[in-house]
Amino acid sequence: MTFTDTQTLIRETAARFSDEVLAGRAAILDAGGEGTAKLYLDNLRQLAELGFNGLCVNEEYGGAGAGAVAYSLAMFELARGCPSTTAGISVSNMVAECVQKCGSEQQKQKFLPPLMQGDFPAASFCLTEPSAGSDPAAMRTSAMADGKNYLINGGKQWINSGDIAGFFIIWGVTQPAARRGRGT
Repeated sequence: MTFTDTQTLIRETAARFSDEVLAGRAAILDAGGEGTAKLYLDNLRQLAELGFNGLCVNEEYGGAGAGAVAYSLAMFELARGCPSTTAGISVSNMVAECVQKCGSEQQKQKFLPPLMQGDFPAASFCLTEPSAGSDPAAMRTSAMADGKNYLINGGKQWINSGDIAGFFIIWGVTQPAARRGRGT
């Protein structure tokens, strides 16, 4: 497979950052303790500055618009240095793509540029539940329409970067379980 110039540049930038910054910090982050939150946040901010928060997000929202191949190459290279940081940046990318695909224009303008610029160091995806795991079909969190808004009722766990996220996508069911064919 031959890569485009953009894909090659993204891969090389990710590899250099992985080798020069992430690799030396990975063991510290994995050990936890004092100062690790600040170090993790610094990793995410530097990656945002390099344009890695929105590799598949259109340029009109501040993303790179580089596509899935460039994204995959970047995640591979970053994960060589620090899988923990790569998990955070990959979730932010996934959330950004969800907003770009499903969000209103107002939501895109409100949430994407601050994430792309690093004003929001991360975005989070709230799917996993204590009794359902990551199985959306078993999800219990409800999202009930209330005028222009939704009322969310339920509990989530294991929210990657939840303490520093600028915004969240929260999964919830809009139909009671009985109406979805799942009993009571």
